[in-house]
Amino acid sequence: MSRASRRGGLRTIVAGLVTACAVAGLSAPAHAAEPRPDTGDGAVTITSPLTTKPGAEVAFEGSGFTAGTSGGAPTWQTVSVKLDDVGDVLATVQVDSDGTFDGTVDLPDDVALGEHWLRFLGSNPVVSKHTQALTVLDELPQGAEVTTTVSTGGRGVPAGTTTITVAGTGFEPGEALGASVDGAATPWGAAGATTPTVAAAADGSVAGARLVFAPGTLRAGAHELVIERSAPGAADIAKDVNVPPVTSFSTLSAGSEGTLTLSNLPPGATVPAIDLGDVDFTLPVTADEAGSATVAYSIPASATLGTQPLVITQAGPSATYELSVKISPSTTVFGTEAFDRVETAPGAIQQGLYQSDYSAASDALFATSASVLATSTIYKLDPWTLAVEDSTVPAEETPGALWAAYGVGVDDSNGTVWVTNTRQDTVAVYDQDDLSLVKQFPRGTAAHARDVVVDETRGRVYVSEALRSRTTNHVVVLDTETLEVVDRIEIPGVPMSLALDEKKGSLYTVDISAPKAYAIDVANPAHDVRTINLGLGESASASGVDYDPGTGRLFVASQGADNLLVVDARTGKQLADVPTGAGALNVQHDAVNGLTYLANFGGLTVSVVDDSYRVVANLDLQRSNHIATDGKGSVFAVDKAAENQVVRLTPKALQAGTVKVTGTARVGTTVSATTASWASGARFTYQWLRAGKPIARATGRTYTPTPADRGRALAVRVAGTRAPYAASTKQSSAVTVRAGALRAGTPRISGTPKAGKRLVVKRGTWTAGTTVRYRWYVGGKAVRGATKSSFVLQRKHRGKKVTVKVTGSKAGYASVTRTAKAVKVRRK
Repeated sequence: MSRASRRGGLRTIVAGLVTACAVAGLSAPAHAAEPRPDTGDGAVTITSPLTTKPGAEVAFEGSGFTAGTSGGAPTWQTVSVKLDDVGDVLATVQVDSDGTFDGTVDLPDDVALGEHWLRFLGSNPVVSKHTQALTVLDELPQGAEVTTTVSTGGRGVPAGTTTITVAGTGFEPGEALGASVDGAATPWGAAGATTPTVAAAADGSVAGARLVFAPGTLRAGAHELVIERSAPGAADIAKDVNVPPVTSFSTLSAGSEGTLTLSNLPPGATVPAIDLGDVDFTLPVTADEAGSATVAYSIPASATLGTQPLVITQAGPSATYELSVKISPSTTVFGTEAFDRVETAPGAIQQGLYQSDYSAASDALFATSASVLATSTIYKLDPWTLAVEDSTVPAEETPGALWAAYGVGVDDSNGTVWVTNTRQDTVAVYDQDDLSLVKQFPRGTAAHARDVVVDETRGRVYVSEALRSRTTNHVVVLDTETLEVVDRIEIPGVPMSLALDEKKGSLYTVDISAPKAYAIDVANPAHDVRTINLGLGESASASGVDYDPGTGRLFVASQGADNLLVVDARTGKQLADVPTGAGALNVQHDAVNGLTYLANFGGLTVSVVDDSYRVVANLDLQRSNHIATDGKGSVFAVDKAAENQVVRLTPKALQAGTVKVTGTARVGTTVSATTASWASGARFTYQWLRAGKPIARATGRTYTPTPADRGRALAVRVAGTRAPYAASTKQSSAVTVRAGALRAGTPRISGTPKAGKRLVVKRGTWTAGTTVRYRWYVGGKAVRGATKSSFVLQRKHRGKKVTVKVTGSKAGYASVTRTAKAVKVRRK
């Protein structure tokens, strides 16, 4: 059974094999599955052995956590403990008034072997912290093992304080353990509460034993730690401990400049080199008497993104520190002028916003908030003003523990709202009108229920199970009318967000544990599952997904890769890989405006990407967790920052100018659409109109009227676009199309003008497609039946003048007649 315990005083701790650095702003080298970026204040560490086995107890402690400020929430919050980033909640623990806590949890018996970590989550204020890596083995090595974790600084301790936390196994039960550093006996604990030895537990383990050094007493560099054993015949254990400097970057995003502050260096030590990819550091620097040095740096806009090694070279004394940092895409805010922005009033929404969903039937936005199980509210908001129209607090499962609502999806066919009770592994249904509870499903309905989406066509609800500690999860299928579970679709991973193509019956999800997406055939009772390989790294941590039925594109947000990935959902072909911002958590495609929105939870922005896969705006939202659309061109982002607001974003219409038809409007003569005074950079599309109706395939800037246009009103409709603005449309005044003017040839008579001879008329060059008629004249009078291009002269024509009239006609054009020059028939 999972549990967390409060413990007073010094806690016994253990030792092991690996030394890990936990430095402010830094993380240990990436593991097979890289943790998401941390947020908020505080630090956490595992104080029991870092090598353990399934079902074992893991001890932890935290410090530097801050108090919340939202009304109605506890002054010092309760934090949740998860295994990895998306696992089930193993325990909750209350933060003490000094910002610290400690406790233990039991690992699941079926936990996957390999590397894991503990994730600590709080919502008042928002905080997300992870520990160092924990290795789970089927069988533990024999003999005493020691691991050390070095932390420097942190909240609640004087700057420069260094703590070596020791954990270990394989000691004799109750064995007294002493310690020395660099040959000097060192007591366990902090000043005022020290002891020369700590005792191994009954199972031979030690966890969380700390050696605390005041600022300046254990400088950065290599040191020797010796664990002094008291068991008969037991050899002391020597460990090399590399103490890093305290390292703080002012910013770590592409295209930024900042300062790196190094502290706890040996006084007078120089730093001649720092290597962090493309980052340019102003070096060398020398530590002052307090052991501090400040380094200016510049990160180019083209810097390599992602987690990469940071190597600090020190001279006098010589030392090398190998750490890792993550460079994220630019957080520069731009493009805000292109959006209308509406926000909920400060304080109107309870802390802990999670998701929202729009109901077209109710014309309302439903949003959820939760702070663990202590507080939770479901809101019904006016989608235009974002004023709260109604709200409800879920019922208690047990005293003080609500059926807290996290994910949300609306069912307009049945007038209900579905929510996921993530921490209780279930779901609930509420009425859209008054938010009354329709049904609370029991625990265990859907393990770590995350997202919920409603398929009104098939009367089904789909809920993703996102239990990270399991290698196989499900999409749980429920009936919207009977409100019963009808199926469980097995997913070979950890499904997160859901996107539904309701017309075709395809459900899409992404796997946070592997670089994969899944297409589920929900139109078929067999619910076939097809894997889509995304081509991301193993630590990409894909969590957000959306689908565009019009183009067949799948949009994926990846927290680990900080990007938007676009793939062809049918073939799996990668169409685009767009860096957006730190911790890209959720994605929403707006087909109305051809824009895709990314919630960069760790990057302080919402990125907007156009259909050419360019980032066209970075909007200021400090902790955006989820984005929904109304299907009309607006999106709703939930921002978990201090103000805890829902934000509606609507692209403004592009500045429109004028359009008119230029040229002579007549059949066969090309006219043009001429624009003026539009926003610079606008791109245009055209549609020509005949009597107000679109002309098929007439979508160019120019148009040549056809016979069908003669006498009709001709106009052109122009749409101007420039992302991220919404398209603006203007229509010209109509012009009446006149008859076309035929290009007429000059007819000429050839042949001998003599009785019995044949005259032939050459008509000349006429407009293509012209139909030509002939009429011969003798002595000024038309000859009956003489309507061909040739004419045979007779004796009676002697001495008379002969000519021919050629008449051209064509549909849509005015007819034209030309007369050939007359010839005189000879008398003999």
